[in-house]
Amino acid sequence: MINKEKANLGSGNHLPPLLFKRKGREKIPIFSLSAEIEKEISLLSTEERKEYLEKLGLKRWPLPLFLKEILNSLSLITFYTVVKNEARAWLLLEGTPAVKAAGKIHTDIEKGFIRAEVVNFEDFKKAGSLVAAKHQNLLHSENKEYPVKDGDIIEFLFSK
Repeated sequence: MINKEKANLGSGNHLPPLLFKRKGREKIPIFSLSAEIEKEISLLSTEERKEYLEKLGLKRWPLPLFLKEILNSLSLITFYTVVKNEARAWLLLEGTPAVKAAGKIHTDIEKGFIRAEVVNFEDFKKAGSLVAAKHQNLLHSENKEYPVKDGDIIEFLFSK
């Protein structure tokens, strides 16, 4: 049974004609999200956004949660790489081994994979930098079979 208050409704306030169910999944998240309000929120400064959300009775901006739930429903995770001052986010299927994650970046990295130096994003935030994380022993070495986890920051070591 679908709760109408939690369904994605258009301006006509009626249920979409078809809601699909992925094979093997019992629960599919259903969201109510206004594209018009999301657009308004995205155009605001941080302080204005906070005030606007409070006025709407929201504790935080719903769009990031919505996007995270979409990724979760597709069994996708995000891992990050950092080279010099550039960080990149990469999507993977949950449970993908480190060697295959390396291949998402470049096939040569996958072919010459030696190991992955990994720190989780939460540990990285606490440490403040990759160097600090390394000094605090928050960085750990993993082999090619390591299942990459959501939020991992990875430096791949490989031979050319």
